[in-house]
Amino acid sequence: MAARDNDGSSKSCFAGSSSGSSNRFRGRGRSESYDEERSVKPRSSRDDYRYWLNARSNPPKDHERFIIVSYNILADVNARAHWDELYWHIPPFIMDWDARKKKLLRELALWSPDIMCLQEVDHYEDLNEELESKGYVGVYTSRTGASTDGCAMFWRKNRFELLEEECIKFNEFNLRDNVAQLCVLWTKSKTSEWRDTDGSEGLDDAKPTIGSRDPKNNCVVVGNTHLLFNPKRGDVKLGQARVLLEKAHAISEKWGNAPVAIAGDFNSTPWSALYRFMSCSQLDLAGHDRRNISGQEEGAKERFKTNAYSREVSKYERFGSACESSQGVEISGEEDLVLGTESSIVSIKTNDSKESTIITRETNLTTEITGQKFSKVTSTRVSIAKSLPHAKRVRGWDQSELMAATGASDLSVVQHKLDLRSAYSEIEGKPGSRDERGEPFVTTFHKKFRGTVDYIWHTDDLVTVRVLDTLPTSVLQHCKGLPSKKWGSDHLALACEFCFAPNRNNCSIQKTKRESGQNSLFRNF
Repeated sequence: MAARDNDGSSKSCFAGSSSGSSNRFRGRGRSESYDEERSVKPRSSRDDYRYWLNARSNPPKDHERFIIVSYNILADVNARAHWDELYWHIPPFIMDWDARKKKLLRELALWSPDIMCLQEVDHYEDLNEELESKGYVGVYTSRTGASTDGCAMFWRKNRFELLEEECIKFNEFNLRDNVAQLCVLWTKSKTSEWRDTDGSEGLDDAKPTIGSRDPKNNCVVVGNTHLLFNPKRGDVKLGQARVLLEKAHAISEKWGNAPVAIAGDFNSTPWSALYRFMSCSQLDLAGHDRRNISGQEEGAKERFKTNAYSREVSKYERFGSACESSQGVEISGEEDLVLGTESSIVSIKTNDSKESTIITRETNLTTEITGQKFSKVTSTRVSIAKSLPHAKRVRGWDQSELMAATGASDLSVVQHKLDLRSAYSEIEGKPGSRDERGEPFVTTFHKKFRGTVDYIWHTDDLVTVRVLDTLPTSVLQHCKGLPSKKWGSDHLALACEFCFAPNRNNCSIQKTKRESGQNSLFRNF
Protein backbone atom coordinates (compact mmCIF):
# COMPACT_ATOMS: atom_id res chain seq x y z
CA MET A 1 0.00 0.00 0.00
CA ALA A 2 1.38 3.42 -0.88
CA ALA A 3 0.41 6.98 -0.11
CA ARG A 4 1.11 9.87 -2.47
CA ASP A 5 2.72 12.99 -1.04
CA ASN A 6 1.99 16.55 -2.02
CA ASP A 7 4.93 16.62 -4.41
CA GLY A 8 3.52 13.60 -6.25
CA SER A 9 6.09 11.12 -5.00
CA SER A 10 5.02 7.81 -3.55
CA LYS A 11 6.00 6.66 -0.09
CA SER A 12 5.34 3.46 1.76
CA CYS A 13 2.34 3.59 4.07
CA PHE A 14 2.92 2.86 7.74
CA ALA A 15 6.57 3.72 7.27
CA GLY A 16 8.75 3.21 10.29
CA SER A 17 9.27 6.31 12.39
CA SER A 18 12.37 7.81 13.84
CA SER A 19 12.93 9.79 16.99
CA GLY A 20 11.38 13.18 17.61
CA SER A 21 14.51 14.93 16.37
CA SER A 22 13.29 14.73 12.75
CA ASN A 23 9.96 15.42 11.15
CA ARG A 24 9.06 12.03 9.73
CA PHE A 25 5.59 13.28 8.84
CA ARG A 26 6.71 15.97 6.38
CA GLY A 27 4.51 15.75 3.31
CA ARG A 28 2.01 13.38 4.92
CA GLY A 29 -1.49 14.48 4.01
CA ARG A 30 -1.69 18.28 3.81
CA SER A 31 -0.04 20.44 6.40
CA GLU A 32 -0.88 23.98 7.43
CA SER A 33 0.94 26.30 9.82
CA TYR A 34 -0.19 29.68 11.05
CA ASP A 35 1.82 32.86 10.78
CA GLU A 36 0.84 35.96 12.69
CA GLU A 37 0.43 37.94 9.47
CA ARG A 38 -1.64 35.36 7.62
CA SER A 39 -5.37 35.00 8.18
CA VAL A 40 -7.12 31.65 8.07
CA LYS A 41 -9.26 31.32 4.97
CA PRO A 42 -12.54 29.38 4.92
CA ARG A 43 -12.52 26.08 3.09
CA SER A 44 -14.54 25.49 -0.06
CA SER A 45 -17.52 23.17 0.00
CA ARG A 46 -15.59 20.69 -2.18
CA ASP A 47 -12.38 20.67 -0.16
CA ASP A 48 -12.53 17.14 1.27
CA TYR A 49 -8.85 16.95 2.27
CA ARG A 50 -7.88 16.85 5.90
CA TYR A 51 -5.15 19.22 7.03
CA TRP A 52 -2.54 19.09 9.76
CA LEU A 53 -2.81 22.30 11.80
CA ASN A 54 0.29 23.32 13.70
CA ALA A 55 0.66 25.15 16.98
CA ARG A 56 2.12 28.65 16.70
CA SER A 57 5.15 27.69 18.79
CA ASN A 58 6.80 24.34 18.26
CA PRO A 59 8.61 22.63 21.13
CA PRO A 60 12.33 21.83 20.75
CA LYS A 61 13.01 19.35 17.97
CA ASP A 62 15.16 17.14 20.18
CA HIS A 63 12.23 16.21 22.43
CA GLU A 64 10.37 13.00 21.79
CA ARG A 65 7.22 13.32 19.68
CA PHE A 66 4.52 10.83 18.81
CA ILE A 67 1.19 10.82 16.98
CA ILE A 68 -1.89 9.31 18.56
CA VAL A 69 -5.08 8.55 16.63
CA SER A 70 -8.54 7.99 18.08
CA TYR A 71 -11.02 6.34 15.75
CA ASN A 72 -14.44 4.76 16.16
CA ILE A 73 -14.32 2.53 13.09
CA LEU A 74 -18.01 1.39 13.21
CA ALA A 75 -18.33 -2.26 14.12
CA ASP A 76 -19.49 -4.44 11.26
CA VAL A 77 -22.20 -5.94 13.45
CA ASN A 78 -23.52 -2.47 14.30
CA ALA A 79 -23.44 -1.35 10.67
CA ARG A 80 -25.63 -4.29 9.74
CA ALA A 81 -27.92 -4.12 12.77
CA HIS A 82 -28.67 -0.39 12.38
CA TRP A 83 -28.64 -0.11 8.60
CA ASP A 84 -32.40 0.47 8.21
CA GLU A 85 -32.35 3.13 10.94
CA LEU A 86 -29.09 5.04 10.41
CA TYR A 87 -27.53 4.03 7.09
CA TRP A 88 -30.40 3.12 4.74
CA HIS A 89 -29.41 5.93 2.36
CA ILE A 90 -25.88 4.53 1.93
CA PRO A 91 -25.34 1.86 -0.76
CA PRO A 92 -24.56 -1.61 0.59
CA PHE A 93 -21.21 -1.79 -1.23
CA ILE A 94 -20.01 1.18 0.84
CA MET A 95 -21.17 -0.46 4.07
CA ASP A 96 -19.46 -3.77 3.28
CA TRP A 97 -16.77 -4.54 5.86
CA ASP A 98 -14.06 -5.59 3.40
CA ALA A 99 -14.51 -2.34 1.47
CA ARG A 100 -14.54 -0.26 4.64
CA LYS A 101 -11.49 -2.05 6.03
CA LYS A 102 -9.43 -1.04 3.00
CA LYS A 103 -10.45 2.60 3.44
CA LEU A 104 -9.74 2.51 7.17
CA LEU A 105 -6.27 1.03 6.71
CA ARG A 106 -5.44 3.46 3.92
CA GLU A 107 -6.55 6.39 6.06
CA LEU A 108 -4.58 5.23 9.09
CA ALA A 109 -1.53 4.93 6.87
CA LEU A 110 -1.93 8.56 5.79
CA TRP A 111 -1.86 9.81 9.38
CA SER A 112 1.16 7.64 10.18
CA PRO A 113 0.23 7.13 13.87
CA ASP A 114 2.56 5.81 16.51
CA ILE A 115 -0.39 4.87 18.76
CA MET A 116 -3.92 3.98 17.64
CA CYS A 117 -6.95 3.91 19.92
CA LEU A 118 -9.79 2.21 18.08
CA GLN A 119 -13.37 1.76 19.22
CA GLU A 120 -16.17 -0.50 17.93
CA VAL A 121 -13.72 -3.19 16.85
CA ASP A 122 -15.32 -6.54 16.08
CA HIS A 123 -12.80 -7.86 13.54
CA TYR A 124 -9.73 -7.53 15.72
CA GLU A 125 -7.85 -10.49 14.27
CA ASP A 126 -8.49 -9.16 10.79
CA LEU A 127 -7.03 -5.75 11.67
CA ASN A 128 -4.24 -7.20 13.78
CA GLU A 129 -2.98 -9.32 10.90
CA GLU A 130 -2.81 -6.27 8.63
CA LEU A 131 -1.25 -3.94 11.19
CA GLU A 132 1.21 -6.50 12.52
CA SER A 133 2.74 -6.71 9.05
CA LYS A 134 3.22 -2.93 9.19
CA GLY A 135 5.17 -3.05 12.45
CA TYR A 136 2.40 -2.63 15.02
CA VAL A 137 1.49 -4.67 18.06
CA GLY A 138 -1.85 -4.43 19.81
CA VAL A 139 -4.15 -5.43 22.64
CA TYR A 140 -7.90 -5.93 22.55
CA THR A 141 -10.68 -5.73 25.14
CA SER A 142 -14.11 -6.99 24.16
CA ARG A 143 -17.27 -5.55 25.64
CA THR A 144 -19.06 -7.73 28.15
CA GLY A 145 -22.62 -8.98 27.77
CA ALA A 146 -24.19 -9.69 24.39
CA SER A 147 -22.11 -7.15 22.45
CA THR A 148 -19.37 -8.50 20.23
CA ASP A 149 -17.27 -5.38 19.63
CA GLY A 150 -14.70 -3.71 21.87
CA CYS A 151 -11.68 -1.43 22.11
CA ALA A 152 -8.28 -2.05 20.55
CA MET A 153 -4.98 -0.25 21.00
CA PHE A 154 -2.01 -0.58 18.64
CA TRP A 155 1.46 0.95 18.80
CA ARG A 156 4.66 0.80 16.76
CA LYS A 157 6.83 -1.88 18.30
CA ASN A 158 10.01 -0.07 17.21
CA ARG A 159 8.90 3.07 19.05
CA PHE A 160 7.14 1.85 22.19
CA GLU A 161 7.31 -0.99 24.65
CA LEU A 162 4.40 -2.03 26.84
CA LEU A 163 5.20 -1.80 30.55
CA GLU A 164 1.73 -2.36 31.99
CA GLU A 165 -1.77 -3.02 30.72
CA GLU A 166 -5.10 -2.76 32.53
CA CYS A 167 -8.47 -3.68 31.08
CA ILE A 168 -11.46 -1.98 32.68
CA LYS A 169 -14.78 -3.81 32.50
CA PHE A 170 -17.40 -1.40 33.72
CA ASN A 171 -19.89 -4.15 34.55
CA GLU A 172 -17.67 -4.96 37.52
CA PHE A 173 -18.74 -1.55 38.88
CA ASN A 174 -22.41 -2.03 37.91
CA LEU A 175 -21.89 0.43 35.06
CA ARG A 176 -23.11 -1.55 32.05
CA ASP A 177 -21.06 -3.54 29.54
CA ASN A 178 -18.72 -0.90 28.13
CA VAL A 179 -14.97 -1.27 28.53
CA ALA A 180 -11.79 0.79 28.58
CA GLN A 181 -8.06 0.17 28.20
CA LEU A 182 -5.04 1.65 29.93
CA CYS A 183 -1.51 0.97 28.71
CA VAL A 184 1.80 2.30 30.04
CA LEU A 185 4.05 2.75 27.02
CA TRP A 186 7.75 3.55 27.13
CA THR A 187 9.50 5.20 24.20
CA LYS A 188 12.52 3.33 22.91
CA SER A 189 14.61 6.22 21.62
CA LYS A 190 17.75 8.22 22.31
CA THR A 191 15.77 10.72 24.35
CA SER A 192 15.09 7.92 26.82
CA GLU A 193 18.78 7.56 27.71
CA TRP A 194 19.55 6.75 31.29
CA ARG A 195 22.66 6.66 33.39
CA ASP A 196 23.15 3.68 35.66
CA THR A 197 24.66 3.91 39.12
CA ASP A 198 28.06 2.93 37.71
CA GLY A 199 27.89 5.78 35.17
CA SER A 200 27.32 3.56 32.15
CA GLU A 201 24.69 4.47 29.59
CA GLY A 202 22.34 2.12 27.87
CA LEU A 203 19.18 1.84 25.84
CA ASP A 204 18.17 -1.78 25.58
CA ASP A 205 17.85 -2.24 29.34
CA ALA A 206 16.81 1.32 30.09
CA LYS A 207 13.27 0.50 31.13
CA PRO A 208 11.93 2.80 33.82
CA THR A 209 10.97 1.20 37.08
CA ILE A 210 7.74 1.61 39.00
CA GLY A 211 7.81 4.88 40.89
CA SER A 212 10.72 6.27 38.88
CA ARG A 213 10.51 10.05 38.51
CA ASP A 214 13.35 10.50 36.05
CA PRO A 215 12.05 12.97 33.42
CA LYS A 216 14.21 11.23 30.81
CA ASN A 217 12.06 8.11 31.16
CA ASN A 218 9.49 8.99 28.53
CA CYS A 219 6.58 6.89 29.71
CA VAL A 220 3.02 7.77 28.82
CA VAL A 221 -0.24 6.34 30.15
CA VAL A 222 -2.62 5.92 27.21
CA GLY A 223 -6.33 5.37 27.76
CA ASN A 224 -8.92 4.20 25.24
CA THR A 225 -12.66 3.94 25.81
CA HIS A 226 -16.12 3.96 24.31
CA LEU A 227 -18.65 5.23 26.84
CA LEU A 228 -22.31 4.25 26.99
CA PHE A 229 -24.44 5.72 24.20
CA ASN A 230 -27.82 5.97 25.98
CA PRO A 231 -28.39 9.75 26.36
CA LYS A 232 -30.78 9.25 29.29
CA ARG A 233 -28.24 7.48 31.50
CA GLY A 234 -25.91 10.35 32.32
CA ASP A 235 -25.29 8.78 35.71
CA VAL A 236 -23.73 5.74 34.06
CA LYS A 237 -21.69 7.84 31.61
CA LEU A 238 -20.27 9.92 34.47
CA GLY A 239 -19.53 6.79 36.45
CA GLN A 240 -17.67 5.18 33.57
CA ALA A 241 -15.60 8.33 32.99
CA ARG A 242 -14.90 8.61 36.71
CA VAL A 243 -13.65 5.02 37.02
CA LEU A 244 -11.43 5.39 33.96
CA LEU A 245 -9.86 8.64 35.21
CA GLU A 246 -9.39 7.30 38.74
CA LYS A 247 -7.49 4.30 37.40
CA ALA A 248 -5.50 6.42 34.96
CA HIS A 249 -4.42 8.71 37.80
CA ALA A 250 -3.43 5.76 39.98
CA ILE A 251 -1.32 4.21 37.21
CA SER A 252 0.27 7.57 36.43
CA GLU A 253 1.33 7.95 40.07
CA LYS A 254 2.60 4.37 40.09
CA TRP A 255 4.94 5.20 37.20
CA GLY A 256 6.33 8.41 38.62
CA ASN A 257 3.48 10.75 37.64
CA ALA A 258 3.77 9.79 33.98
CA PRO A 259 1.83 11.96 31.53
CA VAL A 260 -1.63 10.78 30.52
CA ALA A 261 -3.44 10.79 27.18
CA ILE A 262 -7.00 9.47 26.99
CA ALA A 263 -8.78 9.01 23.68
CA GLY A 264 -12.12 7.66 22.67
CA ASP A 265 -15.78 8.05 21.87
CA PHE A 266 -17.31 9.70 24.94
CA ASN A 267 -20.82 9.97 23.49
CA SER A 268 -21.00 13.53 24.83
CA THR A 269 -20.85 16.91 23.12
CA PRO A 270 -18.55 19.85 23.91
CA TRP A 271 -21.56 21.64 25.42
CA SER A 272 -22.31 18.87 27.89
CA ALA A 273 -21.94 18.46 31.62
CA LEU A 274 -19.74 15.42 31.01
CA TYR A 275 -17.32 17.53 28.94
CA ARG A 276 -17.29 19.99 31.83
CA PHE A 277 -16.50 17.16 34.24
CA MET A 278 -13.58 15.99 32.10
CA SER A 279 -12.08 19.45 31.66
CA CYS A 280 -12.90 20.92 35.09
CA SER A 281 -12.08 17.87 37.26
CA GLN A 282 -15.46 17.94 39.00
CA LEU A 283 -19.18 18.38 38.49
CA ASP A 284 -21.94 19.13 40.97
CA LEU A 285 -25.01 17.11 39.99
CA ALA A 286 -27.37 19.65 41.55
CA GLY A 287 -29.18 21.39 38.74
CA HIS A 288 -28.23 18.76 36.16
CA ASP A 289 -30.75 16.32 34.75
CA ARG A 290 -29.15 12.89 34.38
CA ARG A 291 -31.01 12.58 31.04
CA ASN A 292 -29.14 15.61 29.69
CA ILE A 293 -25.62 14.97 31.00
CA SER A 294 -24.22 14.10 27.56
CA GLY A 295 -25.65 17.07 25.63
CA GLN A 296 -27.01 14.76 22.94
CA GLU A 297 -30.54 16.03 23.44
CA GLU A 298 -32.02 18.64 21.12
CA GLY A 299 -31.13 22.24 21.97
CA ALA A 300 -28.28 21.48 24.40
CA LYS A 301 -25.89 23.87 22.67
CA GLU A 302 -28.41 26.70 22.66
CA ARG A 303 -29.11 26.26 26.37
CA PHE A 304 -25.42 26.36 27.11
CA LYS A 305 -24.93 29.55 25.10
CA THR A 306 -27.69 31.33 27.00
CA ASN A 307 -26.07 30.47 30.32
CA ALA A 308 -24.50 33.71 31.60
CA TYR A 309 -22.20 31.96 34.05
CA SER A 310 -20.93 29.60 31.37
CA ARG A 311 -20.08 32.54 29.13
CA GLU A 312 -18.19 34.11 32.01
CA VAL A 313 -15.96 31.08 32.54
CA SER A 314 -15.82 29.69 28.99
CA LYS A 315 -12.28 30.95 28.45
CA TYR A 316 -11.19 28.84 31.42
CA GLU A 317 -13.18 25.78 30.43
CA ARG A 318 -11.59 25.84 26.99
CA PHE A 319 -8.24 24.98 28.53
CA GLY A 320 -9.50 22.50 31.11
CA SER A 321 -9.17 24.62 34.24
CA ALA A 322 -11.38 24.34 37.29
CA CYS A 323 -14.68 25.84 36.15
CA GLU A 324 -16.68 25.41 39.30
CA SER A 325 -15.97 26.29 42.88
CA SER A 326 -14.28 23.76 45.10
CA GLN A 327 -17.65 23.02 46.65
CA GLY A 328 -19.17 22.57 43.21
CA VAL A 329 -22.35 24.68 43.23
CA GLU A 330 -23.03 25.90 39.71
CA ILE A 331 -24.76 29.18 38.92
CA SER A 332 -26.89 28.69 35.84
CA GLY A 333 -29.07 30.93 33.76
CA GLU A 334 -31.73 28.30 33.23
CA GLU A 335 -31.23 25.35 35.53
CA ASP A 336 -33.04 25.09 38.85
CA LEU A 337 -30.61 24.53 41.72
CA VAL A 338 -33.13 23.48 44.35
CA LEU A 339 -31.25 21.59 47.04
CA GLY A 340 -34.27 20.57 49.06
CA THR A 341 -33.35 20.65 52.73
CA GLU A 342 -30.02 22.39 52.23
CA SER A 343 -29.22 26.07 52.13
CA SER A 344 -26.64 27.49 49.74
CA ILE A 345 -24.46 30.43 50.69
CA VAL A 346 -23.28 32.17 47.55
CA SER A 347 -20.64 34.86 47.54
CA ILE A 348 -20.87 37.04 44.46
CA LYS A 349 -18.10 39.45 43.54
CA THR A 350 -19.43 41.96 41.04
CA ASN A 351 -17.43 43.96 38.53
CA ASP A 352 -17.42 46.99 40.78
CA SER A 353 -15.59 44.91 43.43
CA LYS A 354 -18.55 44.93 45.80
CA GLU A 355 -19.19 41.61 47.43
CA SER A 356 -22.46 40.38 48.85
CA THR A 357 -23.67 37.11 50.33
CA ILE A 358 -27.03 35.56 49.55
CA ILE A 359 -28.59 32.77 51.59
CA THR A 360 -31.39 30.96 49.88
CA ARG A 361 -33.37 27.76 50.36
CA GLU A 362 -35.44 25.90 47.79
CA THR A 363 -35.19 28.62 45.20
CA ASN A 364 -33.55 29.29 41.89
CA LEU A 365 -30.31 31.02 42.84
CA THR A 366 -30.17 32.93 39.58
CA THR A 367 -33.24 34.95 40.57
CA GLU A 368 -31.16 36.50 43.33
CA ILE A 369 -28.56 37.87 40.92
CA THR A 370 -30.74 39.06 38.03
CA GLY A 371 -29.11 42.01 36.32
CA GLN A 372 -25.80 41.58 38.13
CA LYS A 373 -22.63 41.53 36.07
CA PHE A 374 -20.36 39.29 38.07
CA SER A 375 -16.75 38.30 37.58
CA LYS A 376 -16.44 35.56 40.16
CA VAL A 377 -18.79 33.19 41.92
CA THR A 378 -17.75 31.10 44.89
CA SER A 379 -20.00 29.06 47.08
CA THR A 380 -20.25 26.71 50.03
CA ARG A 381 -23.00 24.51 51.30
CA VAL A 382 -24.44 24.39 54.77
CA SER A 383 -26.43 21.27 55.59
CA ILE A 384 -29.38 21.83 57.88
CA ALA A 385 -30.76 18.30 57.74
CA LYS A 386 -27.86 15.88 57.80
CA SER A 387 -30.07 13.09 58.98
CA LEU A 388 -31.91 12.93 55.68
CA PRO A 389 -30.45 10.88 52.83
CA HIS A 390 -28.39 13.10 50.56
CA ALA A 391 -30.12 11.63 47.52
CA LYS A 392 -33.33 13.36 48.54
CA ARG A 393 -31.56 16.70 48.52
CA VAL A 394 -30.64 16.58 44.82
CA ARG A 395 -33.63 16.94 42.58
CA GLY A 396 -34.01 14.22 39.97
CA TRP A 397 -31.30 11.90 41.33
CA ASP A 398 -31.98 8.88 43.49
CA GLN A 399 -29.39 7.08 45.58
CA SER A 400 -28.62 4.42 42.97
CA GLU A 401 -27.98 7.11 40.35
CA LEU A 402 -25.73 9.07 42.70
CA MET A 403 -23.87 5.85 43.45
CA ALA A 404 -23.34 5.22 39.74
CA ALA A 405 -22.13 8.74 39.02
CA THR A 406 -20.07 9.59 42.11
CA GLY A 407 -19.26 6.19 43.61
CA ALA A 408 -21.21 6.94 46.81
CA SER A 409 -24.93 7.31 47.45
CA ASP A 410 -24.40 10.26 49.81
CA LEU A 411 -22.35 12.41 47.41
CA SER A 412 -23.64 14.80 44.77
CA VAL A 413 -20.26 15.92 43.40
CA VAL A 414 -18.29 13.70 41.02
CA GLN A 415 -14.55 14.41 40.84
CA HIS A 416 -11.27 13.22 39.37
CA LYS A 417 -7.64 14.14 40.07
CA LEU A 418 -6.28 14.62 36.55
CA ASP A 419 -5.84 18.09 35.08
CA LEU A 420 -7.04 17.38 31.55
CA ARG A 421 -7.52 19.45 28.46
CA SER A 422 -8.70 18.58 24.99
CA ALA A 423 -5.91 18.64 22.39
CA TYR A 424 -8.15 20.14 19.71
CA SER A 425 -9.05 23.12 21.90
CA GLU A 426 -5.40 24.24 21.81
CA ILE A 427 -4.86 24.57 18.06
CA GLU A 428 -6.55 27.21 15.94
CA GLY A 429 -9.00 25.76 13.48
CA LYS A 430 -10.24 26.68 10.04
CA PRO A 431 -13.60 28.47 9.71
CA GLY A 432 -16.37 25.97 9.14
CA SER A 433 -14.78 23.01 10.88
CA ARG A 434 -14.32 24.05 14.55
CA ASP A 435 -16.49 25.73 17.19
CA GLU A 436 -15.79 28.47 19.76
CA ARG A 437 -13.93 26.04 21.99
CA GLY A 438 -11.79 24.69 19.21
CA GLU A 439 -13.62 21.38 19.16
CA PRO A 440 -14.70 20.03 15.76
CA PHE A 441 -18.25 20.74 14.65
CA VAL A 442 -18.61 17.13 13.56
CA THR A 443 -16.85 13.89 14.44
CA THR A 444 -19.78 11.58 13.67
CA PHE A 445 -22.56 11.88 11.09
CA HIS A 446 -25.49 9.58 10.39
CA LYS A 447 -29.25 9.92 9.97
CA LYS A 448 -29.98 10.41 13.69
CA PHE A 449 -27.06 12.59 14.81
CA ARG A 450 -24.45 14.99 13.49
CA GLY A 451 -22.01 16.42 16.02
CA THR A 452 -18.91 15.89 18.13
CA VAL A 453 -18.50 13.06 20.62
CA ASP A 454 -14.83 12.04 20.13
CA TYR A 455 -11.88 13.58 21.98
CA ILE A 456 -8.20 13.23 22.79
CA TRP A 457 -7.54 14.46 26.34
CA HIS A 458 -4.12 14.96 27.88
CA THR A 459 -2.30 16.26 30.95
CA ASP A 460 0.03 19.25 31.07
CA ASP A 461 3.24 17.27 30.65
CA LEU A 462 2.31 16.53 27.05
CA VAL A 463 2.50 19.46 24.63
CA THR A 464 0.17 19.57 21.64
CA VAL A 465 2.28 20.12 18.51
CA ARG A 466 -0.46 19.79 15.91
CA VAL A 467 -3.84 18.21 15.24
CA LEU A 468 -5.57 16.80 12.19
CA ASP A 469 -8.41 19.12 11.27
CA THR A 470 -11.79 17.52 10.68
CA LEU A 471 -13.99 18.09 7.65
CA PRO A 472 -16.15 21.22 7.56
CA THR A 473 -19.91 20.80 7.63
CA SER A 474 -20.18 22.14 4.07
CA VAL A 475 -18.19 19.16 2.80
CA LEU A 476 -20.15 16.64 4.85
CA GLN A 477 -23.46 17.96 3.55
CA HIS A 478 -22.50 16.80 0.06
CA CYS A 479 -22.07 13.18 1.15
CA LYS A 480 -25.25 13.30 3.29
CA GLY A 481 -23.69 11.14 5.97
CA LEU A 482 -20.96 8.65 6.76
CA PRO A 483 -19.54 6.18 5.76
CA SER A 484 -18.94 7.42 2.22
CA LYS A 485 -16.97 6.51 -0.87
CA LYS A 486 -13.89 8.09 0.72
CA TRP A 487 -14.32 7.56 4.48
CA GLY A 488 -14.79 4.12 6.00
CA SER A 489 -16.70 4.87 9.22
CA ASP A 490 -19.57 6.99 10.48
CA HIS A 491 -16.96 8.76 12.66
CA LEU A 492 -13.96 10.84 11.63
CA ALA A 493 -10.56 9.91 12.99
CA LEU A 494 -8.94 12.37 15.40
CA ALA A 495 -5.16 12.66 15.35
CA CYS A 496 -2.76 14.67 17.47
CA GLU A 497 1.01 14.93 17.60
CA PHE A 498 2.29 15.30 21.15
CA CYS A 499 5.69 16.18 22.53
CA PHE A 500 6.88 15.36 26.01
CA ALA A 501 7.05 18.66 27.88
CA PRO A 502 10.55 20.16 27.59
CA ASN A 503 10.64 20.83 31.33
CA ARG A 504 8.08 18.90 33.29
CA ASN A 505 8.92 20.91 36.39
CA ASN A 506 7.36 23.90 34.64
CA CYS A 507 3.98 22.19 34.28
CA SER A 508 2.53 24.05 37.26
CA ILE A 509 3.64 27.35 35.72
CA GLN A 510 2.04 26.39 32.41
CA LYS A 511 -1.15 25.48 34.22
CA THR A 512 -1.28 28.86 35.97
CA LYS A 513 -0.81 30.69 32.68
CA ARG A 514 -3.45 28.56 31.03
CA GLU A 515 -5.98 29.22 33.76
CA SER A 516 -5.40 32.97 33.45
CA GLY A 517 -6.01 32.75 29.72
CA GLN A 518 -2.59 34.23 28.89
CA ASN A 519 -1.52 31.49 26.49
CA SER A 520 -4.70 31.14 24.46
CA LEU A 521 -4.04 29.56 21.07
CA PHE A 522 -7.60 29.68 19.82
CA ARG A 523 -9.46 32.67 18.45
CA ASN A 524 -13.22 32.80 17.85
CA PHE A 525 -14.23 33.07 14.25
